[in-house]
Amino acid sequence: MRIGIQHTHQVDLMSAEVGWELLWKSMNIDEEKEVQNLRNTGIEIVRKCGHLPLAIKVTASALASRDLTENEWKKYLGKYAGSQNMLLDEIEGALYLSYDELTHRLKQCFLYCALYAEDSIIEREEVTRLWIAEGFIEEQQGQLLEDIAEEYYYELIHRNLLQPDINSFDQAECKMHDLLRQLALNISREECFVGDVELLRGGNMSKLRRVTAVSKKDMLVLPRVDKVDVKVRTFLTVKGPWRIEDTLFKKSLLLRVLVLNYSLVQSTPEYIGKLIHLRLLNLDYTGISCLPESIGSLKNLQVLSLRWCDDLHTLPLAMILLSSLRCLDLCGTEINELPKGIGKLKFLTFVEDYPVGDGSENAVVQDGWKLEELSSLSQF
Repeated sequence: MRIGIQHTHQVDLMSAEVGWELLWKSMNIDEEKEVQNLRNTGIEIVRKCGHLPLAIKVTASALASRDLTENEWKKYLGKYAGSQNMLLDEIEGALYLSYDELTHRLKQCFLYCALYAEDSIIEREEVTRLWIAEGFIEEQQGQLLEDIAEEYYYELIHRNLLQPDINSFDQAECKMHDLLRQLALNISREECFVGDVELLRGGNMSKLRRVTAVSKKDMLVLPRVDKVDVKVRTFLTVKGPWRIEDTLFKKSLLLRVLVLNYSLVQSTPEYIGKLIHLRLLNLDYTGISCLPESIGSLKNLQVLSLRWCDDLHTLPLAMILLSSLRCLDLCGTEINELPKGIGKLKFLTFVEDYPVGDGSENAVVQDGWKLEELSSLSQF
């Protein structure tokens, strides 16, 4: 499916009165009398939202950052007139205007979430790592990038652009509403592709920056790109496929994010070392049994995720050359020991569920640990 294709959504609409009540209550206003003078303008905004609860709540989040004056609300309402030519209907118009209120970096993070397949669970820890790898997070003195990325995540939830799972602790999981996802796909259609990559042709590849490959076949065959300057920065796979033909990866030298989880990839080729811009490599649940020494060439790699790799028991010595590595995730993977000297990587602060290797089969540190706390261990 090329993004931008429209879908029909069955939605429940609200009356003007109920929609107006939802609008001011979604702004955390306690009593209607606080905004009684804005009622007529508010009802007009509800109409522009197509009486759709999602659009009303998203718009309320955008209005909450403005002064409670008729002038400010009418100014916001006036923005609809200028946006109708580029949008399909009033509902999408309302959602677009709320998107347009975001900062540039929040816009990037929001659009990135559309790379997840429809109805997918978006995990806070995972998506914030992806944002960091893509360079969306603005560095601030005295703050970890991970903490700033979490602030972005919660800001999108606060604005109702992401919907938290009420059953997840601390809103650690969320989803993207179908209408918001379609909006994001429409906005980013020139640079993003979600679907069967075998449908892509060389000409389509020149502008693409991000790809989510969805395939039900045993072998994922990538398009020929002999005469195309490939500039893909993110390549994600959805639950597989079993095997991946590597044509694209040899050409995609600008990759920053490579996620091949849940596939039966059994080895990582030596040429992985040529992906010098790679910042995140995810091989969770794959069949790999080893990593090549060339991985040491990935000087920009920040996150290496090797969760539940049942056949992987050793890591190459070249791991100690990953000078930018911040996170090594080994949850569920029985590594005998880490390469000697890895504790000297100054940015590496988190290793999850690593078997310490003191001879005890149960010597696993749950929920991660800080390397500096284990600096006395001989293997480091």
